[in-house]
Amino acid sequence: MPWSLFWFIFCLLCGFKANAIEWGDPNGFHGTGYPFPTTMWDRPTGGDYPLDYVIPPLMDVANIAIALLAGLLLWWLFRLTCRLFQRLKR
Repeated sequence: MPWSLFWFIFCLLCGFKANAIEWGDPNGFHGTGYPFPTTMWDRPTGGDYPLDYVIPPLMDVANIAIALLAGLLLWWLFRLTCRLFQRLKR
């Protein structure tokens, strides 16, 4: 398997995992998803039920796309660094 395909699959899995990252205080404002939230809740003081906030559609896809773009940038920087070291060895 070529390394670029391995890297693509790895970044794709990281994007799916980013949708499950929990943040915030469970007794207050909290949710899941990073860097874009996929769910958000707020438990007001004295309230019995948490408030659920509406999230724009396709935020799950946005997190995966950000992970793929970050992975592409890292792959490009890695390849550029390798080429520069090869030129320096000559």
